[in-house]
Amino acid sequence: MHGYSDALEKLFAEQFDLEEAEKQSKESVLHQEEEIQKLQEKLSLGEKAFSDRKESLQRIQEQKQKIAEKQKAYFAEKEKFAEAQLNQEKEALRLENQKEKLEEQSAKSAQYIFGRVRITVLRSETVLPGGA
Repeated sequence: MHGYSDALEKLFAEQFDLEEAEKQSKESVLHQEEEIQKLQEKLSLGEKAFSDRKESLQRIQEQKQKIAEKQKAYFAEKEKFAEAQLNQEKEALRLENQKEKLEEQSAKSAQYIFGRVRITVLRSETVLPGGA
């Protein structure tokens, strides 16, 4: 009977060891499940942050596109005004040249008329001695 009692005691010891191992395994599993839960929460927060940043980046890109379009329109308008100013300067130069030519023609006409009047006066003085 002594052998039976030793075997029974050995079995009880093994059962106790197995129960302790099971208990430790359950605690380990619970701990690992808690760690998994924490990691899932961190992952969820990371995904949310990534999504928020992606949306923010999208808004910034849209704003950048709008600014680029406004800048393009501004430079097109600026070029249009510069061209109009250049055309006005060309027209002002053309008018100034035309004015100078007309003044020259006017001066020549005045000299011609003055010369003709002078000739007429001189002739009348020679035709009518002593004046009128």
